[in-house]
Amino acid sequence: MTFIADIATYDVIEGAHVAGLAIGNGSGGYLMFQRSGNAGSDGSGIYLELNGQSNSGYGLVRQCRISREEVVLDLTQALAGAVTIRVRLSVDDGAFREFLEGMNKVFQGNENQLVINA
Repeated sequence: MTFIADIATYDVIEGAHVAGLAIGNGSGGYLMFQRSGNAGSDGSGIYLELNGQSNSGYGLVRQCRISREEVVLDLTQALAGAVTIRVRLSVDDGAFREFLEGMNKVFQGNENQLVINA
């Protein structure tokens, strides 16, 4: 599965770190990563959502690779029929830096699952 994101975000909502990629306002598709303050170090504390709660869950991230051009996500099981999600990035540098900051927070304690080549 591949899509092009023109929005990259990071926020802290009620103590949870939330980073996301979206097409437009999210109505065209999105990928959201979330970790609450009490997440475990086994990756089970990272919540992943793809285009809605019907394609979501914990412990789904095998590895996430980020470059300035794209995010490639390898999953432990299929979501929406895909075990790999590739998101091409069409975002400005400020939004990209904010997204990277968020991803580092989301994957804190699970750094072995996050590879950044930016």
